[in-house]
Amino acid sequence: MGYSLLDEDGIITIPAEEVVPRDEHAAEDIVNLMHMQKPTPGYLEKCYYHKFKDKNGVASIYQPKLDMELSIHFDTEELDGFVEWKMMGVRDYVLGLECGNCYPDGRKAMRESGMLKFLAPGESNCCKVKVKVCTKPY
Repeated sequence: MGYSLLDEDGIITIPAEEVVPRDEHAAEDIVNLMHMQKPTPGYLEKCYYHKFKDKNGVASIYQPKLDMELSIHFDTEELDGFVEWKMMGVRDYVLGLECGNCYPDGRKAMRESGMLKFLAPGESNCCKVKVKVCTKPY
């Protein structure tokens, strides 16, 4: 997400049971993981890994200035690697709310963590993700 949905007034909701910072840099600012800030020169990206208790995963951003919300709905058993990616830099101002079947740490790390998934030859897998954008009628 980006402007105009994303700015310092945006309200992020991710009802995760557990949050793990990707690295020490993200850990240093974990108290602000749900806080959006103004574009900041020299900002370094931060990633947070969210684990859900409920099978029905949801994450959203609400923009009060537009009275608009974007929400993402997914099955946390199928897509168990939810990432919040924050890049609050000048000219690189974006928020990723990303459901997936792994984290963006490479196959070696995913294999070591037991999170790397495999498909047999000829096998396929289908996952559903619902993206909703809601506004109140005026």
